[in-house]
Amino acid sequence: MIINPDIEDSIAIKALNLTEVYKLHTARVTSVRSQIVSFFNKTTPPYYEDFVALDDVSFEVMKGETLGIVGANGSGKSTLLKVIAGILSPEKGSIYSNGRISALLELGAGFHPELTGIENIFLNASILGIPRREIRQKVDTIIDFAEIRKFIDMPVKTYSSGMYMRLGFSIAVNLDPDILLIDEVLAVGDLEFQKKCLGRITDIKDRGKTIILVSHHMDMVENLCSRVIWLDKGRIRMDGQCRRVMREYQNSVFRPDFTGFDDDLDDEAQVGQGRFGTKEVVIRGVRFLDASGEEKSVFKTGEAITFQMKYFAKIPVEGAVFGFSVFRNDNFYVYGVNTRWDGVDLGRIEGEGLIELNLEPILLLSGEYLITADIFCSDATFAYDFHRLAYRFEVQSGLPDHGVTFQPHSWSMIKPNGERVILKKRQIP
Repeated sequence: MIINPDIEDSIAIKALNLTEVYKLHTARVTSVRSQIVSFFNKTTPPYYEDFVALDDVSFEVMKGETLGIVGANGSGKSTLLKVIAGILSPEKGSIYSNGRISALLELGAGFHPELTGIENIFLNASILGIPRREIRQKVDTIIDFAEIRKFIDMPVKTYSSGMYMRLGFSIAVNLDPDILLIDEVLAVGDLEFQKKCLGRITDIKDRGKTIILVSHHMDMVENLCSRVIWLDKGRIRMDGQCRRVMREYQNSVFRPDFTGFDDDLDDEAQVGQGRFGTKEVVIRGVRFLDASGEEKSVFKTGEAITFQMKYFAKIPVEGAVFGFSVFRNDNFYVYGVNTRWDGVDLGRIEGEGLIELNLEPILLLSGEYLITADIFCSDATFAYDFHRLAYRFEVQSGLPDHGVTFQPHSWSMIKPNGERVILKKRQIP
């Protein structure tokens, strides 16, 4: 239960030593007899085990702050939001709040399937403690934002998942909450409505409201949140400035503690999100070099960068194909190249060697980028070794441009007499 003690007025949410434990059933009890035997026989093992979803979690969220919560599936993110919302009571610890909370947690949560859309608006708002008079004033706004007016008098059990999400989101954001909780619901719905939702979240943020956002969408977290909590197995692993926490979290997800070359990398080692291949030729690592040959991980737009791959061919191999692919940290595919496409024949390789790809200059804009490195057979029908999203570098541009890459360009004006005047010309920085 959410209670409001005498905490500082500047604090929106205060969590103290939150612990939540679930019972996971490990075996089925198939008869009344087995239940009775289990009850009286203390040596009989239990049919469940404890799963600690939250483990001594404490933090504060200031009023007007937008907090992101990230972590792997099962790390306790959704459980934490449900405790904040008052849906779950923690087994141990306390949660306090200042202000009206509106929560958009699970798709359709709080909806009664037999009631119509309009009836569920009043039901949800009443649960949040909104006076009926205020609901009447906002009901048209809610319906129009959800864009489901012609379906509003139909039972919500007939709604698609997208319609559920539209109505739930519209209710949550249009009841003027002081604290808005959002749990990965924007993955549902068409692109245009997602953009509309993000616009409304930004508006709520700009009005100084408090937002707590759970999402696997890295760009959304980085664009909206100034602070991030990283949950790992129910505990806070890191809490701090968004960019710093996200970098550490993504490093852990994609390739923990792996940089440069590793001669001890065995054939079964897992790299990044996945590794596969026949292993006649193996990748011993990838590193990034600047124009002077110095190894580093942060580059500037316009700077030269070299991808250097160390490999080991266990047997002589003819015509191996070496490739690199560049992805933005949200898995957006930016660029890919290999020796086969470029008509490069490496001939016969055997034993240890180095292969380099030189990009002069690199035209990527600010961001973190992931590299897939691979070695294929000569006709690219199978991989010797494939390291997916296994290596990472960062680009800092300092440019006002938006997107992924810098494109040299110029601005001109054509005067009435046909004269062209160059206003601005921008080349590679």
